[in-house]
Amino acid sequence: MQRAEVTIVHADTGEKTRYSADKLKFSPYKCFPLTGEDSEIALINRICQELARSGRPVTLYHMGRFLDFILDHAPFLIPHVTMIVDEDWTESTYRDIPCATDFSALPAESVVFVCEAATASRWRLERNIPPGAAIISPDIARTLPDMVPEQAWIPEEATIYPFPYPDIRFDPDLDVLLLDLPSAAGLQIPVSVAYVHKALKRSTARFQTFDAGIILYHRFQIHRLFDLGHDPTLRNGAPLTADAWGYNERAWVDPRLWPFLLDFFAEDIDEIVRQILIAKPKVLAMSIHQRNEWITRHVARRVKLDRPDTLILIGGHSCYTRETGAAAFPDYDYMVVGEADLVVGPLVEALARGERPTNMPGVASKFDAPEQPFIPGPAPHNLDIVGGLDYDATPDVNALYRSWNGQQSTAIPLTRGCVWSRCSFCAERFSFRSRSPEKYVDELQAVLASGRNGAFSASDSDFGGQPSVIHEVCEEIVRRGLKLSFSGQIRVNKEYDYEFFKLMRAAGIQALNFGADAFTENTIRRQNKGYTLDTVIRNYTDCHRAGIRTDTNIVTGTPGETDDDITNSISFIAKHRDIIHIINNINCCELVNNSVYWHFPEKHGIYFYGNKDDIFKKYRFGVPQSLWYSVDPFMDKTVRFDHMRRMVLGLNQAGVPLGREVIENFQAVQSGLGHMEYRAMTTEPTLAPDVADRVRLPDSAPPSPPKRSLNQFVVLTDGGQSLAFDNTPGTHDVIRSLGRPYWWQGTLHH
Repeated sequence: MQRAEVTIVHADTGEKTRYSADKLKFSPYKCFPLTGEDSEIALINRICQELARSGRPVTLYHMGRFLDFILDHAPFLIPHVTMIVDEDWTESTYRDIPCATDFSALPAESVVFVCEAATASRWRLERNIPPGAAIISPDIARTLPDMVPEQAWIPEEATIYPFPYPDIRFDPDLDVLLLDLPSAAGLQIPVSVAYVHKALKRSTARFQTFDAGIILYHRFQIHRLFDLGHDPTLRNGAPLTADAWGYNERAWVDPRLWPFLLDFFAEDIDEIVRQILIAKPKVLAMSIHQRNEWITRHVARRVKLDRPDTLILIGGHSCYTRETGAAAFPDYDYMVVGEADLVVGPLVEALARGERPTNMPGVASKFDAPEQPFIPGPAPHNLDIVGGLDYDATPDVNALYRSWNGQQSTAIPLTRGCVWSRCSFCAERFSFRSRSPEKYVDELQAVLASGRNGAFSASDSDFGGQPSVIHEVCEEIVRRGLKLSFSGQIRVNKEYDYEFFKLMRAAGIQALNFGADAFTENTIRRQNKGYTLDTVIRNYTDCHRAGIRTDTNIVTGTPGETDDDITNSISFIAKHRDIIHIINNINCCELVNNSVYWHFPEKHGIYFYGNKDDIFKKYRFGVPQSLWYSVDPFMDKTVRFDHMRRMVLGLNQAGVPLGREVIENFQAVQSGLGHMEYRAMTTEPTLAPDVADRVRLPDSAPPSPPKRSLNQFVVLTDGGQSLAFDNTPGTHDVIRSLGRPYWWQGTLHH
């Protein structure tokens, strides 16, 4: 919330007093909930009377509840309305008023009233009105402060808005529409989609890449900041935070909330589907990950309902195996399994020709012969051939990919896979490959030269997998004098020393997230980490001495872990909390698809409550916590969850800083949910409703307490802004002396 320093002169005494006040701004959305209260009808009548008295022809723009509200409660305006404009209206009249889909027949001297209170939609509509036309919208109500309710004044924040981000529009008659839907973690350019975009550029297919996720992000933030004045909630009361696109937003991964997300984003989803149906692409391609399965499933089903011949092509993180991809997105026609660089081009070229290829390496499809085994696709071993990311899918990347308050960060991967790939609990055990240092730094420099800031993250599983490569990267950054702020994830490694971390710090690396995961010799050995506790201490000490923040991941509950391991881990971390700066994540061990535990459970003392083959067939992401246990010592879901609880509470009591994801994971475990419990829900039909079951977003603003205190004096100022003064001794007297309208505890005073 922004504050203002103002000097008020007491009208009676002439005494000057300096005050600090909250800046407020007018919200048409809050002003017009369209509930039909007497005060709201009176305000609509006042605005419409001014329109009628102007003597100019009136054009109403945009069908919807606001337009109906005007026609219902101010019918005297109807004789002055010459037409209604709406791009999607197909009838020639509405309530006996002529209709048009554009402004080509706009009468001279016409006044265009934009019938929309929500800010993002209103701004989009206003951009479509021809230059020179007189425009009025519900925002005009702020010029009638005596009639505006107090709740219409909301906190003002410093933001990047408005700026002209793209509308949701797709090119017609495409071979492929590559569409990314919310929510990718953070506001960085989606790496996986950028690489698929680059692969499609090497093909002959006519395609368009469109990131709808970032568009919906900006719409969400405008709604939060300009309409509500507080963080939104879903219809069931679940909150969406200001950082709702951040990695820790649980609403995206909790399938119980998927129907409510579909409800909240209903208007945006309707628009996306409508535009796809207008564009008629042959192939709708989407990147699937756990955070966007709810919306990609829904969009695909609705497109198929209207255009059954549209082919649905999926890939992405959820498709790291054919089984996990099918569980995440059962409605696919074709699925790229694993990396798409060398696979997707030939596939879409064939689809564009009308072919339906079967049993392609790296591709699963509903057309495959089931008796033939799946063959993995080729993956590039020389990543320099693939190169860096392409940023030309969006006209102004730097303006679009930033947060509501202007922050930027860019993810640029150096490597793929993990050089170790032997940790027993991990599913991401893919072959390690790296780009050459010089070409990698070339890309960093090119991004800086584009005007983007120097905040980078390496979106790698194992950024430091080859110490010699990282060493050369850092030397090249220093040699070129690039000013960067960098972070990445690395393993503990005996080849790292103080001079190595010192060079990394000189290159701009500010923080490293260590996948240490274990902090006793027993758990290090059981997790097959490949190093000793002495190496852990040395890495953290050297990294800290070099001035780099050490973030840490921990995994508890792995088979073979004992009560003493938890106690000793807490003691170890507490003893070294001067060099272990923050615990970024604590996970309770999961039995996930493609992990060592998944392939060789008995070897690690893992057994099941039920038939293993049946369980593996039903739960394709991994086994729910309640269905497996380990021996030596015995550990089931209750014990694993208790180990995590002890770890979190013990570290907190020892004063070790814990990151937000630790708290989120802890709360999930406290409620009896692990990652696989969320995953098991994704196959429940009630959690991924068909079109007929969809509930819509409420049309009125949901009630929510304002950010500011009601124990404030809200003074109506000029210029569409107001100020909220704290109730300090003598303030009421001074405010009253100004002779201006002001609100106090819900009542307007003059």
